[in-house]
Amino acid sequence: GNAAWHFCRLLFGSGYKIDDLYIRNEANDDDFAQFGAIKKVRTLQDISQSSDLYFFCVSDDAIKSLVESFPFKPSENQICLHTSGSLPVTIFNSFCSRHGCMWPLQTLKKGIVPIHHDFPFILTASDPETESRLRDITISFSHTCIPATDYQRAALHLAAVLTGNFMNHLLTSGFDYCQSQQIDFSSLKSLILETVTKSLNSPDPSQNQTGPASRHDVKTVERHLEMLSDHSQLRKMYSVLSESIMAKHPLK
Repeated sequence: GNAAWHFCRLLFGSGYKIDDLYIRNEANDDDFAQFGAIKKVRTLQDISQSSDLYFFCVSDDAIKSLVESFPFKPSENQICLHTSGSLPVTIFNSFCSRHGCMWPLQTLKKGIVPIHHDFPFILTASDPETESRLRDITISFSHTCIPATDYQRAALHLAAVLTGNFMNHLLTSGFDYCQSQQIDFSSLKSLILETVTKSLNSPDPSQNQTGPASRHDVKTVERHLEMLSDHSQLRKMYSVLSESIMAKHPLK
């Protein structure tokens, strides 16, 4: 998957030896060919029992069942970790004594290296010694390691959805609307870049809010809603966001 590919890229690029890689579907082997002759295993029973760390790079829903079906219990010197932003590390409690999470705070796609490659990693560990070990590994490929509790990491994950996933969906909605109206989405590029840059460089992004909702220009908001009468989902989104902006910026 996406996380597995990127952790192989980072670890391999930093000189770490990857003992083996559990890939059930042989068709996915070629995706990892660039990371050297890593041994591919098809069953959990074939996983090396002498590795220092075990990365569980699977979906949140799959981690519990993977832990429960693991063929051996790690020793006190071995570390198990997942790479999820929202899942607590306590999922490993009954499985191993040393465990944690190494969550990359970045949107990742298999085969695509992020434009902003030096992104932060959020670390959660079962104990100080494990945290120190995870930090030593992480700083070999990232300048920013942020320790966090399970709750803090989950809150960051939620914030990432709000600022990353939702923002991309808004851009997608704007693109789709432009397509439907036969207008050029690229005309908005300067505005988008200006908005994002100002928000990132401001101590409080709300100070940069503009638009009809922030001015409580109800007539323009209503006119826009009328224009979206044939775009029901976008109309709902526009209405909810406008109400939220008005609440954040009440009339003085």
